[in-house]
Amino acid sequence: MSTNDSPDRTHLGDVLLMAVAAVVLASRAVAQTPPTTSIRTIDFRNFTYHPKCTEGDVSLRNGRFDSADSSDAVHLFLVTIVYGDLAAHGHLRARIG
Repeated sequence: MSTNDSPDRTHLGDVLLMAVAAVVLASRAVAQTPPTTSIRTIDFRNFTYHPKCTEGDVSLRNGRFDSADSSDAVHLFLVTIVYGDLAAHGHLRARIG
């Protein structure tokens, strides 16, 4: 930790990163299923996403992802799942945040 980094500032950076990651996941993780399968049966807490904020896939396990790279740590958490006709076209979708 440098002289400019206080524990509060470091914590704020982690919170900001989580907030940005949640927004990215929410904007990218709109899942759609065939009409014969209910989207509510998908286990989004254990699901692989393709967010723009990472170079590869992110697989949540029990609603959490922690990167293996400790020098550039990324922590993502599934907070909410909202179901609805998000595009007003008669198809149920899930918005992940």
